[in-house]
Amino acid sequence: MTAKSDIIGWIAAGRLRHDRMTPVTWCTPAAQSFLTVRKTSAGTWEGSPYVADEWITEVYVRTGEGWRCALSQKTPVRSEG
Repeated sequence: MTAKSDIIGWIAAGRLRHDRMTPVTWCTPAAQSFLTVRKTSAGTWEGSPYVADEWITEVYVRTGEGWRCALSQKTPVRSEG
């Protein structure tokens, strides 16, 4: 598990850069929302290019301050072959 602060730190330090990400949109009126999508992205990690094809599951909860991500989990898409 990677802490949110680590990811933000990597981006701020230039270690991780996203050049392309598939946009995702959804709408829900409930107090919580579950989202599972296949998402692609590309960028660099410590200067080396990468391309990612992943399944992402996220859980959002509505609070008095708005929507907050309670869980974010990524699983690489298994290549056929």
